[in-house]
Amino acid sequence: MAKAMREGGLPTLPCMAHTLQLAIHNGLLAQRMITDILATGRRIIGHFKRSPQAYCAFHDVQQQLGQNIKKFQQDVTTRWNSSFYMFQSLLEQKRALAAYGAEHEVPASFNANQWGLIEHIITILEPFEELTRAISSSTASAADVIPSVLALKRFLSRDAPSDRGVGTAKAELLRAVTRRFDGIEDEPLYSLATLLDPRYKDRCYSAELKAHTREQLLELLDAQTVPDEAQGPEASSADEPAEKIARPGSLSSMLGEIMQERPQQATTAMSQLNLYLSEPVILQDADPLAYWRANQDRFSALTTAARTYLSAPCTSVDSERLFSTASNILDAQRSRLLARKVEMLLFVRKNLPLMFEKA
Repeated sequence: MAKAMREGGLPTLPCMAHTLQLAIHNGLLAQRMITDILATGRRIIGHFKRSPQAYCAFHDVQQQLGQNIKKFQQDVTTRWNSSFYMFQSLLEQKRALAAYGAEHEVPASFNANQWGLIEHIITILEPFEELTRAISSSTASAADVIPSVLALKRFLSRDAPSDRGVGTAKAELLRAVTRRFDGIEDEPLYSLATLLDPRYKDRCYSAELKAHTREQLLELLDAQTVPDEAQGPEASSADEPAEKIARPGSLSSMLGEIMQERPQQATTAMSQLNLYLSEPVILQDADPLAYWRANQDRFSALTTAARTYLSAPCTSVDSERLFSTASNILDAQRSRLLARKVEMLLFVRKNLPLMFEKA
């Protein structure tokens, strides 16, 4: 897919969720001590999955301890967060597992050191799980990449009491995140989107990157005005008499060139950018597109660029959900549906909940 986009001359971005999966798998889940814990957890959960009698007995133990009856979460290798949820489900049932193991045979168990490691692993992976849920939403955009990666790096670089026993794994995870997301500040689709997002603006850049990104945006805004300025005589009214065109080399032609340069356009763009950056950022849960709709009169030179760059998603999760919904609609029982009707059903399925929320 990436090769097709490159050969087609179309701008493309990698899926952030997939890159995050690779970083976590290579940096943390591939560590020997963690793979051993994963293998033990899978054996424990597999025991209950394959034996309804064992699950019934485990439910009785949960009721005796006054715990909520919950099933274990089985992990899959293609989704790192399923391993996170598996660790959580095992830790929640720690007491119940100990009570069950005292009376029944269990194929595997965790020692005290491994239970402590599970707690520390959950603490390390919680920010990644929070980020995965955030970027998997339909409103996530390319502007979320640079700030999120910066926050992850800061979290992983700080020492915490929960690092005991997993400090090496945490450092390796930091190296994996740094390697996988290397150079994202140099990608204009990321940097300009972040600058045009009123939740972030230029707060995530160093002084050098701030200046570079501002120059990129001003060059983009200047390029948007080139077609209007470069139209030349064709841009004049068709009813304008030909004799009103100034003779080349005359004083009138020099004055016309000065007036056509319109330096106030660049000044307007720069002043709007300075005013936009001087204002405080909006709340993290606010809608950046709603901000630009409300401020398009104040920042007319920036609004068009904001619509362009903030419309780019940072993951393929939402489009994959669309394909999954289409597969549920167009099945063996409804194989003769026309493509137009499938698209209409997808549109209703996607937008009807939003309409009720707004109502």
